[in-house]
Amino acid sequence: MKRHILIWVVGVAILFSLDSCTHYYYAPNQHNVPLFKEKNEVRVSGAYIQGNEISGCDIQAGYAMTKELAIIANALIINPTSKDGRGQLYELGAGYYKPISSSFLPISKKFIFETYGVFGLGNATDYYGNYPYSVTTGLFKAYIQPSIGFSTNLFDIILSEKIGLVHTFGVKRSIPDSTYNSMIQNGSSVVNDLNILNHSRTSFLFEPAFTFRIGFKYVKFHFQIGGSLMSGDFRQLTISPVWDTGITIFIARRFWQKDERPHKDQWKEIWD
Repeated sequence: MKRHILIWVVGVAILFSLDSCTHYYYAPNQHNVPLFKEKNEVRVSGAYIQGNEISGCDIQAGYAMTKELAIIANALIINPTSKDGRGQLYELGAGYYKPISSSFLPISKKFIFETYGVFGLGNATDYYGNYPYSVTTGLFKAYIQPSIGFSTNLFDIILSEKIGLVHTFGVKRSIPDSTYNSMIQNGSSVVNDLNILNHSRTSFLFEPAFTFRIGFKYVKFHFQIGGSLMSGDFRQLTISPVWDTGITIFIARRFWQKDERPHKDQWKEIWD
């Protein structure tokens, strides 16, 4: 009898020691900053995302429909096989881009302003105690994303920010009542997390980021670091900062146009 009691006590201790870590339900995804210059340009990007206790992949695309209007799409997948927590977010957006021209600055056409309005849907799941005891929430995200960048065939430098909100919905727990009551008695964070998800549903966000890309006109290696400033208690469940590293592929009509300049001047192509 004593042996059974000891095994039960040890099992409970293990269960709740596993619940001692911080649980997260939101991480900012990569800023999609294509820096278009002309109609029919295409950007495709794949990145590895890393933050506190998370990793995953971030896939993005963009298309310039006209000389000033473009659409973008984003997909974020976090910890897809983890038994600690996982999530995903899918976004669509549209907006305006414009190379900045000025007769006073010879390099001014390399500066590009963009702004997009974006909407997204996703979900996040976190596990408490032993797998598969979990809490799941749906996520709705809406924001505007202005940016300004300096773009050449050799490198890009970009400053951008997201201003908007995140809303949680459809919160569910797959924890049996008996286990849930034991967690409450033992001070599990699940109670606090559920209260935040259920009662602090809408949080305003401000997410700045810095992006650097280097390579060739067709493909560049990129690095981005960004953070998330959230209003209300939801910031307790938010991961920040995060950083991305990956590859961006560029497709543009001007890349296939014949360079008519003298050979001595064609080295300047990196500034085009």
